[in-house]
Amino acid sequence: MAQRRYIEDMRQRLGLKPDDARRDDDIEKMTPEERLELICGWHLGYRGWSRTFLNWARDAGFKIAEPHQ
Repeated sequence: MAQRRYIEDMRQRLGLKPDDARRDDDIEKMTPEERLELICGWHLGYRGWSRTFLNWARDAGFKIAEPHQ
């Protein structure tokens, strides 16, 4: 399993405590965009910001590939 810097935030967005790893396998099965949605939802209250951030990054010149499902 990958070491995720924001795993505690993702867990909390899923209703778990920061150290509760019960859903870590589910998190790993998510696409990168789905994981970003969890982080945006937790910190900003709206998961839809993830798409906006990705669009801004593309417009700024970052190379962002569409996630594979």
